Amino acid sequence: MSSDGSAVGLSDSAQKVPHACSSCRRQKKGCDKAFPSCSACLRLRRACVYDAGPSPPLPENFESLARRLSNLEHEMNEHRALCETKVDNRGQGFNSEVDDVNTDGYAFPGSSAFPSVFFLDVNVFRRHRLKAPTPQVTVQDNIFREIGDDVEIRATVGEFFFSVSPWMAIVAKKQFYQEISALPIEMAPDVTLLLLCMKLIIQKPDPKKSPRTHLFAVTKNFYLTVESSGFASMRLLQAAILISLYETGHAIYPQAYISIGHVARLGQAIGLHDTDRPQLALEPGNWEQMEERRRVWWAVYILDRHVNIGNPSRSLALAETGRKEYLPVDDKAWERGDKVASEPLFVSSSTNIAAAPYARLCQASHLLSLVLTYVNDNVSSASMRLEEAQQLARAVLSLCTFMQTEVSNEATRICVPMAICYSALIVLYEHASNNGQTGYSLPEEEGLRDLGVSGLHGLIPLITEYAIHIQTILPYNIDQASPFICNCLYRFAVWISGMADASAKSNNTRAIKLARDTLEKLSQRWMVAEYLKILDDFELGYPAADAMALDVAQNAYNPSYMDSSSFVMGSD
Repeated sequence: MSSDGSAVGLSDSAQKVPHACSSCRRQKKGCDKAFPSCSACLRLRRACVYDAGPSPPLPENFESLARRLSNLEHEMNEHRALCETKVDNRGQGFNSEVDDVNTDGYAFPGSSAFPSVFFLDVNVFRRHRLKAPTPQVTVQDNIFREIGDDVEIRATVGEFFFSVSPWMAIVAKKQFYQEISALPIEMAPDVTLLLLCMKLIIQKPDPKKSPRTHLFAVTKNFYLTVESSGFASMRLLQAAILISLYETGHAIYPQAYISIGHVARLGQAIGLHDTDRPQLALEPGNWEQMEERRRVWWAVYILDRHVNIGNPSRSLALAETGRKEYLPVDDKAWERGDKVASEPLFVSSSTNIAAAPYARLCQASHLLSLVLTYVNDNVSSASMRLEEAQQLARAVLSLCTFMQTEVSNEATRICVPMAICYSALIVLYEHASNNGQTGYSLPEEEGLRDLGVSGLHGLIPLITEYAIHIQTILPYNIDQASPFICNCLYRFAVWISGMADASAKSNNTRAIKLARDTLEKLSQRWMVAEYLKILDDFELGYPAADAMALDVAQNAYNPSYMDSSSFVMGSD
């Protein structure tokens, strides 16, 4: 109502109304309740509007308040009981320092009415159209202290979208900023968890300290709390992916390997592997959410393939994708929230179709997956294996060639998919070169060996120039470096340092030095001490002449190193 006072109940003293005006109440400011205009509105020269006041409470309001009061009392009783137990344990001689590490960041979840029928009998779950309830999780004050106030939260999210999202774009930017617009205490627990994981993964390592930091322990504990409460959401899965990336990038094993397998199970439990099946998480409400789901599932796939490069004989946690699997759409359009009307790309599409960086990473990981499957094939004949190896090599090299034309358009962007492709080629060529080493080898096995040896030697100038390119642009965007690059350069250096031919090894000493130097520069972002330690076991050394040659090569850097004429391929 307006300030004419026609229907506003006035108090008996000093022309005041019994409640604040609409403007002061909306801005949560003090109001002197003066009529016809309060002092704040009078000072700001705005219309002062008094409504009829709050409506009388209804019976259902009392019931809602009673339920909330009951839940609050229940949580307080649980909290009190747990605190008393903690005090008793300390009184019995438990180490208080250890207790602080183990319980810091731990919330106190209540009982969860999770629908077990989803796992016991999915047909019943579908028939009755059941849904997983939203669990109640109490977020402790120390979690809010870790994520900080609104300014710190926005700084963390901004840094995440600048440094991590360019090569692992799995969080919808526009939607997430809307979710964090509320006060921290009003955010959903899984959103708070994702914020904590963002703060964790953007941290740079301290070479003098372990990557198992206090923030890492708090994040892991809080993740277990949210997950054990019965949460099954996209935000929970995204948080698990970021934790797995942190563990992978800082060589926290075996946790990294186990976490990635856990993430794969969680994604399948939610139902992302088959959108036609019943979904445990909420169904996507729009195109942007559907695209986010696709990107999250691809991230799980990428991690599962990458973690098996060091030991291809391990079983994959996820089955191979179908040949008609959709790839992510353009990264920039998705970041803006613009619905892309162009036809989607497929995994089986030709590699010479323009695609965004994240889609290229998915394609490269798919080819890596085919290589991992190939090296574990002990059934096919030698002739079939030779033909398949040649096809895989051509496909990966073709993708590398086309990606180079895309990288040239953004000279300061690190091409992460290229590292995945080179890792796949090293695995493929190393496996092929181990064939045909006996006097009873078949011609096809000797052909495999020739393909592997020639392919490995052909990779030396390619990866060398790739490392030079990385060193050139690292001063500008070290924050955007991916741990996938570290693994590629390490495997390259290990292969060269383990060459049996001493003369060939001596000629490639410059490449070994370059790989080591690049890894040392990447240590500003990721903990690569384990890689360098393994390389030290090979007692690497290089003469001064090679160091001078390296400087000459860097000054004369030419991005045309990816020209298809430089590829060394086995004969068909």
